[in-house]
Amino acid sequence: MKLLHLSSIVNRDSILEHGLLPSKISLETHKDVFHSNGLIGDKCVYTWDSDCGQSTDKYVRDMIYCKLFIHPRNKICDENEILNKSLYQEGKISHWEDSDNWFDFETIGTKLYGSSDIYDLYEIDIDEKDDLLLQNKWVHGQASYEEDGCNSTTYMMNNKYGHDDKILYIANDIIIPVKLKLVTSVKTRLYKNDTFDLSYSKNI
Repeated sequence: MKLLHLSSIVNRDSILEHGLLPSKISLETHKDVFHSNGLIGDKCVYTWDSDCGQSTDKYVRDMIYCKLFIHPRNKICDENEILNKSLYQEGKISHWEDSDNWFDFETIGTKLYGSSDIYDLYEIDIDEKDDLLLQNKWVHGQASYEEDGCNSTTYMMNNKYGHDDKILYIANDIIIPVKLKLVTSVKTRLYKNDTFDLSYSKNI
């Protein structure tokens, strides 16, 4: 089975020498689901199936958009939750979980965070039954659900970068270098109008 993983080029030397190291899971819902499927701890490596769903180019673009748009908003949400809990404990707000105290993403609109960058795409040669993988797979989706309101981290996202059919496999330990192949590098260029484009070092 061939799986794929996208990482910033700044990690290349480390990955080629030590492999793909598990990173901390930022979403509690993901951590809970992975724990129920055998994950120990709070770190993993996210990968996706290269033979399922839409094209590799589609998922690469969607993932880079996620890194520029959704991930920063998740961080804003986490920081806002910590702040609200602190304000609640100090008696400055009556209900920390009240939606009136949540961050209004309409205030930042379609803003992309970060800067032009280069990412590496790795192919992972691994057996589907390898103990390194949780023995389950997940369908990943990202889309703007406007009915969820302006407090949703995907509010106002560009659905050009949406999908509901990306098949994920989760590695519970280091994916060693011998299992990895650096397929291509992806150069991204961000524009002032909250859009970006990318080019590949070679075809994928």
